[in-house]
Amino acid sequence: MDRHTDNTPGDDSPEDDDTTQAQRNILERFLSNLFEDRFLTDSPANTAPLPTLPQPQPQPHPTNNLVPFFSAASVLESPQTGGATTPIPTQDSAPLAQSAPPMQSPHEAVFCVEDTVGLKDDKYSVGVVDRSFGDVDSHEPRPQREYGEDIERHADISREEFAKFMKSGIPPRGTVLMSWQTQLKTELVPEAKLQLLDRALYVGDVVKRNSEEHMSGTVIGTKALCTLFPATQYNGGQITQAISDDLSIRNVPADELLNVHEFNEGAIVVYGDWVGRIENVYDEVAVKLSNNSVVVVEDPSELEQDDLTVERLSVGDTVKTKKGNLRRGRWRYGAFDPHIRPEGIVVESRSTEIDVQWLARSISASNIALSAEEPPATLGRDEFESSTFFKYDASGSSARTLPLVNNGTERSYHVTDVAVGDRVTFKDLAGAAVKYDNSHTLPNGYPQGKLTRIPRTESLGYDLNVFLVMQTHTQVTVQWQDLTVTEDLSISLLPDPNVEDDDEVWPGEVVCSKEGREGNDTGETWTKKPAKVGVVQAVKSRDRIAQVRWFQNPSIEFFGPDLLRPSSTGELSEHAEDVSLYDIYSFPALTRRRNDFVLIHPNSIEGLQAPLNLTGPDWFGEVIDLGLDGKLVVRLGAAKPVVDVKIPYEGVTLAYSSDMDDEFLNMHGMDGDSLNDSDEEDVSDFDSASFNEMWIEYEDMDGEHPVGDDEEWSTEDDEQDGSDDDTSMPDLEEVDEVDTTKTTPETKSPAAKEQSILRGSLPPGIFVRTWDSRLDLIRVLVIGPNETPYEYAPFVIDFHLGSTYPQTPPEAFFHSWTNGNGSVNPNLYEDGKICLSLLGTWHTDERNESWSPAKSTLLQVLVSIMGLVLVKEPYYNEAGYDVHRSAPETKLSSALYTERAYFRARAFITHALTNDVSPFKQELEYLYRSQVEGAPRLLNKAIEAGKEVVERSANGSEDGERDGLRTMSLGAVVMLKRQIEKLEGLQQS
Repeated sequence: MDRHTDNTPGDDSPEDDDTTQAQRNILERFLSNLFEDRFLTDSPANTAPLPTLPQPQPQPHPTNNLVPFFSAASVLESPQTGGATTPIPTQDSAPLAQSAPPMQSPHEAVFCVEDTVGLKDDKYSVGVVDRSFGDVDSHEPRPQREYGEDIERHADISREEFAKFMKSGIPPRGTVLMSWQTQLKTELVPEAKLQLLDRALYVGDVVKRNSEEHMSGTVIGTKALCTLFPATQYNGGQITQAISDDLSIRNVPADELLNVHEFNEGAIVVYGDWVGRIENVYDEVAVKLSNNSVVVVEDPSELEQDDLTVERLSVGDTVKTKKGNLRRGRWRYGAFDPHIRPEGIVVESRSTEIDVQWLARSISASNIALSAEEPPATLGRDEFESSTFFKYDASGSSARTLPLVNNGTERSYHVTDVAVGDRVTFKDLAGAAVKYDNSHTLPNGYPQGKLTRIPRTESLGYDLNVFLVMQTHTQVTVQWQDLTVTEDLSISLLPDPNVEDDDEVWPGEVVCSKEGREGNDTGETWTKKPAKVGVVQAVKSRDRIAQVRWFQNPSIEFFGPDLLRPSSTGELSEHAEDVSLYDIYSFPALTRRRNDFVLIHPNSIEGLQAPLNLTGPDWFGEVIDLGLDGKLVVRLGAAKPVVDVKIPYEGVTLAYSSDMDDEFLNMHGMDGDSLNDSDEEDVSDFDSASFNEMWIEYEDMDGEHPVGDDEEWSTEDDEQDGSDDDTSMPDLEEVDEVDTTKTTPETKSPAAKEQSILRGSLPPGIFVRTWDSRLDLIRVLVIGPNETPYEYAPFVIDFHLGSTYPQTPPEAFFHSWTNGNGSVNPNLYEDGKICLSLLGTWHTDERNESWSPAKSTLLQVLVSIMGLVLVKEPYYNEAGYDVHRSAPETKLSSALYTERAYFRARAFITHALTNDVSPFKQELEYLYRSQVEGAPRLLNKAIEAGKEVVERSANGSEDGERDGLRTMSLGAVVMLKRQIEKLEGLQQS
């Protein structure tokens, strides 16, 4: 094993059975042959139409001689241009700006999941990051379960740290979990030992220069330079450094390449009136044996490779199998000879079937009555050759591009998805042979390389000019929120950790104002009709202000997540308005991202942009640009020729996005008749219970202010004008009688015990109410703690002690009063759910306490809500984020969450004082508005504190650090001022 590692098994390591030992023997044999000092070729074949297969011999001291990795700077002519292709301008964007300096110096590199990295002291060790400290989505516990072989420990990592990682799944800060591609092992490695080689970024990804930067940008174009090696010479990695230097071709632009496979998983296809995504591909494989005979094997799954990292066979792979698999195959050259060893080289791999997940059907008016049923889930060669079958060509260039800016510059949008390990061919082999003739030397002194073609006349007619991608260097074009455009190496950028922030927007997005969200003009509340709809022109990221051009007379109406027809955006106003990011929102039906695949509505394509001789589907395409004029640029990539067209946002319907998960795709919800009603099914008896009139009070705010004789509990406001935004349950209606859900002897004793505890132990700021006839139902009022974004704000929570209590924790429901504008805390959902380990709704670890039937009480739950939920920095309440508390890279994200929580919590005060929040109406009046001596006067305190925040934020330095609690962004101040005005109105009344 490598001298850096310690083969320390984890808790979940597989047992060393015969199978595992056999696998180890294979790996050891493979590794012993992986790095050879020289080749020993076999004897000449009977004929010589193909290159002979190398037969490696054992060496006493194998060396790590594979293709060495290069840093981007060592192979690129310039970090900005890469010397490869022209810039990719975008519609309405500013001219291409010079790239800013990289976000970090090499010794400060930030490593992300899926990064390609190498060992600094071993130029032949290359791998991919599987887990990092910063990526909480990769922190599944007990990581050994994901690997067959033991995860290894680098010698610089202590056994204690390693043991903790093997349990928690969280790499210690400054380490990453690596899957080494050149050594077939998984290892926890210090970041200081690694060099970042490449970062996979795709069109539509949101990035930042560093985690402390306010401004983010969208990747609008990618290009990559590749290092290639002839697949027929790779032979499972059994190559020497000399051969590597001689045969490698470096600095090959990815847009000169094509994937060798006709179909790949994840690709988009169109068949008839349906569009789908390929889930599985089945290939037939032709193998050339040592006697130059060629056979299409009966069962490709029985072909074995020494290189266990290869998931799909391609030209150049060396394989072996059982003789029966050859005998029953189709012989193209020669015949079965039992004396020939059943091993050889793959000379052809051809797709015969694909499994397709059908996504959506064309909504073209002419096709309404056609193809109502999905096509078969499996398609074969007959369907591939059908005139109604089309494969979306993501690498295709448009035959007709649209003008972008006044100087007539045109879009050169082109994306080729090439990754390390892919097998590729050149689009123009003859031209590549001329270009890569070994006459050019790279800045690092290495030759660019020479392409040596293998003529078909020497290979029985098969095309063996297939190459393995050994390394990539990705360069991306980024449109930033201020509308500037730069070209950067992907390793100089970071994925934006706030990409899921609902309040974040980017240029070209259609947004709605948060006015008019209650219902349409007729008063019906089952639809939403925004008062304003506009297009984001640019964003002042630090201020949290967007510049928006509003549509003049939009007619937009939503039903659930869908856009009702006929909706229309109309014409844009000429001037942009500065708007707080917290005052606008993106609605799913109008939210499109680059790389989204969409269905085009009839008569939606502007002008006569589609040529008359267009063949193939013109009702389906890919979003490639978001125009500042409110129009999408959609590429008809399945049509011939490929063209780009402009379409209004309301003229398309989303068919597929990379953000969609498998659960969504399996819902078959594109027809609009499949609704997720799991929430209703999960509603407990507590959610539908009815409350009686009599209740008993317990409070603690210095023990003062008696409670009046309110009627029944209710937060449903009888005198509302439709503006009540309490997300509540149907559990507060008055009923004549309550039968099976009344308190029983079994539940009365635990409930009485809880009441006894609460009666004498409530901490300040918590008030409790219950009924004498329903002791199992409890309502709680909590006043937010000081020095938190929740200070002075009221929060109401209902509890139900079920029939299995205390064996199971109580059920809880949080009354959210945010009007659908977002949660006020990561643990307090808008639908009423409370995530807390004591309630059994949150994962439990060494930091969190689980419910104990013998020890836990409702009082503990209330104290936990006060101390663990309503905290100063609620951002770290997100699952897995606690380990990042106080980390410099999370300060900005935490501050943004805090400022949102602060002004949203002010709205809770307004709601509580303008609605009948029974049975706490009198308590709220006393706490907030009473002027009697000794009264808390929380309303006055909330107003004064808010004004102080506004003043500090206005006087703060432009570059000063904001915490979101005492100083906040200009966009948040806009919202806070609005809340203060409402509170002052309540003060005067």
